[in-house]
Amino acid sequence: MALDSTAAHADELARRWTVAMIRARPIERMGELSLQEIAIEAPALCAQVIRALQSDVELDRLTGWGPASGREHSAQALRFATIAGAPDAVAAVAAVEALRGVLWDVLIEDVRWTAGDRSTPRLLADMADRLAYVCAGLLEVAVAEI
Repeated sequence: MALDSTAAHADELARRWTVAMIRARPIERMGELSLQEIAIEAPALCAQVIRALQSDVELDRLTGWGPASGREHSAQALRFATIAGAPDAVAAVAAVEALRGVLWDVLIEDVRWTAGDRSTPRLLADMADRLAYVCAGLLEVAVAEI
């Protein structure tokens, strides 16, 4: 799964994620979102999530999992709740789901459908599984930090 071009558009992914989070929130909770925080940190987070879809090493960088390296305390998942304006676990779940939905839409757009190609359904299933796994890892770390 070559997603380098998708990761290159991390600003657009962050923008789409922000819109999805705004649309999913009740009006009285809009103030929990820091657009400045999102503008600064969300593009890098989105790019790292895309890289984590392709590599367990990148997933370890995102979550801080894996062997101790001294860098696990800088894993982006540790800041997810702050970036997403998620004050509690329920809000973190909603933010991860918003991100997962945006990424799935982009991944579907990137898949080249070829008539009669039997590998496309399998590719989609594999992408969906990996996206779910990466988002679950992101959520696990984020909720532990709240």
